[in-house]
Formats: sequence, structure tokens, C-alpha cells
Amino acid sequence: KAHAPIHPSSSHLDVPSPSFVHPSLPDLNYIAESLRSLAVPIDSLTPNPVNPRQGDMGAVSASLKRFGQRKPLVAQAKTMIVYAGNHTLAAARSLGWSHIAAVMIDADQTDLTAFGIADNRTSDLGTYDEAMLADLLKALAEDGQLEGTGYDGEDVDRLLYDVNSQGGPGEHETQGQSDQKAPVTCPACGVAFVPGGHH
Repeated sequence: KAHAPIHPSSSHLDVPSPSFVHPSLPDLNYIAESLRSLAVPIDSLTPNPVNPRQGDMGAVSASLKRFGQRKPLVAQAKTMIVYAGNHTLAAARSLGWSHIAAVMIDADQTDLTAFGIADNRTSDLGTYDEAMLADLLKALAEDGQLEGTGYDGEDVDRLLYDVNSQGGPGEHETQGQSDQKAPVTCPACGVAFVPGGHH
């Protein structure tokens, strides 16, 4: 007597056990969940051969190691050439990523070249509120959370010194008192030092 085939429940089909990962499904945990639908094989993308931007690969790699990918690259749909995110692409390859999220744009080379330049230039034109940045970085340093930010303890020290140096005499300070700068504590090592002195 023939028996009807047994069909496993949908839960067995859709939810593999923790010890099993289907070989055709890459691990994309390093890409933000909302971007994973944009993931393409990293080897399908080509760096822009005429990209004038010079990036800090070490800083980009450190950021990707800590945060993963949280914004997509921009590539030309027809050629798969990357016009925004070339250093992210290179850093991801150096980290051994198999896939990366990219937005595919159906535009010509001239338009995408202009976009790539604009993407870099609009970032260059931005400035910082240095006092606010110093406060944020100091708090991160005190919590041991500077990794991946592009700043280290020495950077924070210099910024704190610069911000402290820019402050003028307070309302009730004499000139002599203002010349004596208050000690600053390095958030990375905990050593107090007077700005302008040796640390």
C-alpha cells in the first residue's frame, strides 16, 4: 500500500535549528537588517578607477568591525562600478565580507561622477561645534567606547586642550587668573595635566 509523503511542518522549514545554517545562505549579520535586501556579492562590484578621494583605510576598517554596514554603497546598475563608498568596499573586502549592501542607480557615468564628488564635497564643507564634540568624545572615552570612531585618546586630549585654550576669562576672573589654565583629565588614561604643559 502506497503511503502519502510526509510534509514537515512550516516551522521546520522556516526556522532551522541553531546548529544548522543552510550553505546557500550567507551570514549577513554584519549588514544592518534593513539593508540586507540590498546585499550583493562583494566580488560583483568594481571600485571606481578614477576616484580622487583618499581615505583612511584603517579608520574605515575599524568602523566596519565595530558597527558593521549601516549605510549602502552607490553603484551604477549597468556596470556595477561604485561611485560612493569605495573605501567601504575596499575595507569590507579586507575584512573578508562576502556581500555588501549597495543601491543600484540607472544613470550615466557623468551624472554618477558628479554625485560621487558631491557626496565627498558636502561632507568636507561641514564643520564641528568643537566644545560639543569634545564633550561627546570625553564621555565615550571614559566609557572605553572610542573604538571605531576614528578618534583615539591623544585626539581627545588635543581637542580638550584646544577647547580649553579658546575659552576667554570668565566674568569674575582677573587676567592673571585666566592665564592659569585649569587642569584637564585625560579621559583615556585618567592622568590630569595642564593644557600647554607635558602629558
